[in-house]
Amino acid sequence: VAGAPKMKKSFCEPQNIDYCPPIEFAKAFIFGPPANSTFSISRSPDNGGNVEYKDAAQLTADFGSGALHPSDLKPPLTKIAVAVLEKLDGALKVGDAKKAGGALKNCQKKMAKQKK
Repeated sequence: VAGAPKMKKSFCEPQNIDYCPPIEFAKAFIFGPPANSTFSISRSPDNGGNVEYKDAAQLTADFGSGALHPSDLKPPLTKIAVAVLEKLDGALKVGDAKKAGGALKNCQKKMAKQKK
């Protein structure tokens, strides 16, 4: 699953909390329902040491203040994104979802032929 390159290239300007896809990803997949997850970031003591977030407000506040840099945020989010995508990919390869995927591909091919 190719989630790692996408997360690495995602726009994530330091201290910009108005538009930050990685922060939104964290809000949805880590702190979304059920909201009892914690998010740990490992970093060197020079960069403030390891930190753990229990809610999205904490994470957003630290990112907005500059206490959390994009290069600290993206690696652990990448691991989570890849895990989520692998779980989805596995689910889509079984049973009815697999049949639906095949039907969708066939429909795509037919539409491409019609455009020519």
